[in-house]
Amino acid sequence: MQGNRQMSLHIAKEMAGQDLVLCCQDDDAMKAASFASFPALQCYLEEYVKGDQNQLWVWNPDTFYLKNVATGMYLNVFEHKLMMGQYDVGTVNWDVIAKNYPWWPQWFEFCPFEKVLETEMDGEPVYAAVTPTIKIRNDMHIMSFSDKDTQETLDKGIF
Repeated sequence: MQGNRQMSLHIAKEMAGQDLVLCCQDDDAMKAASFASFPALQCYLEEYVKGDQNQLWVWNPDTFYLKNVATGMYLNVFEHKLMMGQYDVGTVNWDVIAKNYPWWPQWFEFCPFEKVLETEMDGEPVYAAVTPTIKIRNDMHIMSFSDKDTQETLDKGIF
């Protein structure tokens, strides 16, 4: 990943000619009253649309945070699911935020060995992957590395 440049995160595995990318867009959820107490959206795969800013991200090489171009929201992890949440000053009312809302964005880096979007949770290296299979609208989960990982398993997280 190159720092401070817009990019889309394409799943590397070819899926019947579909070019799938990471997206977290949900305009209805952002308008809901409950969004104030939990300002985050579930991430999923979507078919790539050139110029769609909801599919574009900027990686900060100083903080290792990935920020969505359209919303200004950051990738985070909640209950082992990849999400996008608000953290910038003025975007979150911390007086009404849910107690289980993550208090900071999650850092991510591109692992050059497995070629996955990697981070750390509870001292353990983990990666974002599509489960159960790679297809449009499937959620992105946070998976632990395992000695039993096959290439097919890793392919679900290779961007």
